[in-house]
Amino acid sequence: MPLSPSITGCCHSGDNSRFIRAYVMLKINQVADRIQIFHKLTDLQNTVSCHAVRDLYDLVVELTAPSSTELDILINTKIMSLKGIDHLDRYVALNDPTPCDQTFHPHCQDSITEGATNVSAFILIEGHKEKLTQLKSSLCQIEGTLSCLCVAEKVDVILRVTRKNFRDIHNTAQQQIRQLDGVTRVRVLPIIDLFEI
Repeated sequence: MPLSPSITGCCHSGDNSRFIRAYVMLKINQVADRIQIFHKLTDLQNTVSCHAVRDLYDLVVELTAPSSTELDILINTKIMSLKGIDHLDRYVALNDPTPCDQTFHPHCQDSITEGATNVSAFILIEGHKEKLTQLKSSLCQIEGTLSCLCVAEKVDVILRVTRKNFRDIHNTAQQQIRQLDGVTRVRVLPIIDLFEI
């Protein structure tokens, strides 16, 4: 299955390290126009990327904002007001002195350069808070890792990975990630083609 159409573009020039970063994950009403909502999200100035997914959510949008207050205003006024959204969860990044976020992670660069045959997914990880630093270090070494973000709220880490097929991703989630010390639960959100829904 091909990767979803996605918009990826940094909305701020210069150093973004002082900006608040968050994932907003949305469940869309079955009768709503998902493509229209997708385009409205990608048109937001603060949008870094937007992906269609399946299972727990329908869309995942990554945002940045200068402050938590501005992030809240953005979500409450620009996103929650969109017609057709049944529910959303926000996952705000924690301050992290050692981010693992590389468009070409050393462990997945070869698979990325193979082209459009790859698929990708978000993996939501719950774990013991006191082991997050060590856990993140281990997650960043997993083959296919694109980004690894420690977040607040319902989950502890959001991992984005790419592999040759979704079976490999699910195997990675259950046979590697779930077995790491400190991990209590993993859930996979496959990134899909919005226009094939």
